[in-house]
Amino acid sequence: MGTFASGSRGTITAVMPTYGVAEYLPEFLASIDRQSGDLTGVEFVFVDDGSPDDSAEIITDWIAQHPALDARLVRKENGGLSSARNAGLDVATGEWVTFPDPDDFFSPGYWAAMTTFVRSPKADKVHIVAGRFIYFNEDTATESDTHPLRFRFDEGTRVIDLGRHPYFIHVAANTGLFRREVMQQYDLRYDGRIQPVWEDGHLTARYLSKFERPRIAMIAEAQYFYRRRSDGSSLMDGQWRNPGKFLSVPRGWLDALRIAAAEHDGSAPPWIQNMVLYDIMGYFKQERRSPSPTAAVPRDVSDGFFELLAECLEHIDVDAVDAYRVTRIDVEIRNALRMYFKKCDPRPTTVFIDRMDSGRGLVRLHWFYTGDAPVEEFRARGFTVAPVFAKTRPCSFYGRTLLTERVVWLPSDGSLSVTLDGTRVPLRVGPVETRAMLVGPTAIRAGLVPDLDRDRDRPEPKPRPAGLRPALGRLKRDGLERIRDLRDEEQREQRRADNTVRLADTPYFRRKFAGAWLLIDRDSQAKDNAEHLYRWLRDNRPDVNAWFVLARESNDWDRLAKDGFRLLAHKSREHEIALLNCEHVVSSQIDGYITSPLPARLFGKDRVNTWHYTFLQHGVTKDDLSIWINPKPIELMITATPAERDAIVADTSPYIWGDHEVALTGFPRHDRLHRLATGEDGRDPKLILVMPTWRRGLVLDQVAGGNDRALRADFWSSEYARQWRTVIESQELHRLADEHGYRIAFVPHPNMQTYLDSSPLPDWVQVYRFRDVDIQQLLARSAALVTDYSSMGFEMAYIERPVVYFQFDQEDFFDGGHAYRRGTWRYETDGFGPVTTQADEAVAAVAAVMRRDGAAEPVYAERMRDTFPFRDGRCSQRTYDAIAAITKRMPYDERYLKLDPKSVLDGRPVAEELQH
Repeated sequence: MGTFASGSRGTITAVMPTYGVAEYLPEFLASIDRQSGDLTGVEFVFVDDGSPDDSAEIITDWIAQHPALDARLVRKENGGLSSARNAGLDVATGEWVTFPDPDDFFSPGYWAAMTTFVRSPKADKVHIVAGRFIYFNEDTATESDTHPLRFRFDEGTRVIDLGRHPYFIHVAANTGLFRREVMQQYDLRYDGRIQPVWEDGHLTARYLSKFERPRIAMIAEAQYFYRRRSDGSSLMDGQWRNPGKFLSVPRGWLDALRIAAAEHDGSAPPWIQNMVLYDIMGYFKQERRSPSPTAAVPRDVSDGFFELLAECLEHIDVDAVDAYRVTRIDVEIRNALRMYFKKCDPRPTTVFIDRMDSGRGLVRLHWFYTGDAPVEEFRARGFTVAPVFAKTRPCSFYGRTLLTERVVWLPSDGSLSVTLDGTRVPLRVGPVETRAMLVGPTAIRAGLVPDLDRDRDRPEPKPRPAGLRPALGRLKRDGLERIRDLRDEEQREQRRADNTVRLADTPYFRRKFAGAWLLIDRDSQAKDNAEHLYRWLRDNRPDVNAWFVLARESNDWDRLAKDGFRLLAHKSREHEIALLNCEHVVSSQIDGYITSPLPARLFGKDRVNTWHYTFLQHGVTKDDLSIWINPKPIELMITATPAERDAIVADTSPYIWGDHEVALTGFPRHDRLHRLATGEDGRDPKLILVMPTWRRGLVLDQVAGGNDRALRADFWSSEYARQWRTVIESQELHRLADEHGYRIAFVPHPNMQTYLDSSPLPDWVQVYRFRDVDIQQLLARSAALVTDYSSMGFEMAYIERPVVYFQFDQEDFFDGGHAYRRGTWRYETDGFGPVTTQADEAVAAVAAVMRRDGAAEPVYAERMRDTFPFRDGRCSQRTYDAIAAITKRMPYDERYLKLDPKSVLDGRPVAEELQH
């Protein structure tokens, strides 16, 4: 099919299936009322899919109030989204048809932009007209232009030939206009078997397959706002908990690929390969999210998913996997597809050298492989050597290891070579890459044409602040005034950053912060490992140029100032200057505002993250946090127990770190905790602490780049609050406390302590906030702890006090709703007290503690004694030694671990030989 023309030129039918969205309909309808253009030629067909609420009544009233509009309501029994859209398609009359969702809404110029284009001659050779997708975050009532496919609109409205530009895919039907004539000719309808999502993609792929060279018009001015609901109840939000997402949807991919291949001489076109890869990549990226909604996918479901995925990838070329660039993906995901599924280069063909440990004189090499480990031989300065450090990490997705990453650290001051399975492998310095299977003319010219020739006859570009160009491209539609405001704001930011860099480079500040250690707990609060390590440094290592970072408005500022701390106000100019000159950043936290405090777009990539980052931790890592912390720039991670350390560095571990990055020293704060607990004033045998951890779903995003978080208005009516109130307010617990002379204290996690401002707890419960009390004194004085999953259980175990676990939401907690996944540590077999799941069980367990006068049961007391190797008051000393070692060059004989070359010929990797 080539050029189109019809008697209903430029008319559009919008089909809107309606089910359970009465809450959102007024805003959706109001967005139609606010349209700036003429709606003549737009037909609105609402389909009431047996909705249980009053959606139909709201729509009927609206239609009656707008007699000039071409609008009607179709009623049917509930049959699901696909059947509702098909019902609307049956009565549509427009030349074009689209399928908006009535819990979303339109920009004022949406329909004017769409109708203007479809009425123009340019539309005659176009097969889909696509609007711009903008997220609307209901929690914060803010817009977010962050859709992965937003790049399609960077150059404004234009027509894309998918044959030439197969990356400019379109999947969504709510922002796409389709030719109804084509859908009728080929009987293209929604397939109800494809659910909970991708029914749009399935229809779009079959539709575009009918054209030899599909063309899509990208209408930058037509903004469609997709609502991200605060309760997570939308179809898109809840899709990952539906088995159909892993079974029905991949069948849709497979069906679409087969149809497209049949229409195009037996080979699926590149654009549909990208459409399917775009969706596939989402599955793998979800596995790498924290929290991840895929954490609890059952094994039988994931097995079925992998079988279908393998079938789909038979229709996708390995070149398409290598060249995929619709969205940014981790090289590990790309290699998982190409090496495991496509069986392409399952053995290493390149070893990458991607990190320098200049302090210790080491360099990191790594590679991926499938199957058995290759036989290794490393040569440095002509000697056969063993790795100084090594780690073999399984790269697993949905519970299945798809490939393995091998990491070794070798000396950096000699020539290196690597032989794997008897073949010398090429070395490449720089980040891991995949082969370029598709090279465009821009890349060719940039790589081969000399700069002078390339730039000849081009006008000199006008200077713009760093980071401004992408923003300007996205905002062209909003007018010059908004662009000027943005330019002014970014220029002010850039000027401030430039001035900060100039100050940082002055002799005064270079001397002031030379070799500095910047220690920080939370921006808003101290009292954790960083504060305790700072105190030790002040008292024992005055030669260390140590500074403590804290928000000036923190409750802890005056306390630490009176105690002689050298303080830097968090996010102040002096803090930024210190960061540009310091040697170490040392923190108990690992949020982005700690690990990457300076924006590279303002300060330059060569000036940020140049320090050594040490993660002190703020609790013993007992669960699997690898997905959350693996991307963090950790050079040293402090651990407190051998089991914790082994769970991180072991070759079966999902963490990327080994002995090179992980040290077992004990926590700095444990030195003081032990002194307090064993002192004369240590124990209050009549205080029981209730300290649950937080839930990600019960707080909103971090505020202003710090640790504080926005709050939810419905917190006290949540299941979490109800369950814990049942325990804390239990009349039986109150009676037992009175009978045995105990007091109950509630201490919420720091992320949730602000909810105490509206606390409905009874007067007989003492309430404490982390920011207002010395939490170590509180722990040391107490008789027992009631918690759920908090690492505070380890603090009590360190001082050998009883613990009770109340875990009413075990399944939800580990199914992706939080940063945790289950690790090797188990509460039932490794924990320090009974695990309860019902409120009355928790109260009974606390009663048992009271009856034992606060003594731990023998089985738990033994675990407590065996868990911690260090109760000697020297944890801070060991932590200092580990941090200082980062910048100390290792002796020659420790870096060059020379081997007999014959030792690598018996078929075993070097690391295995050393273990034996």
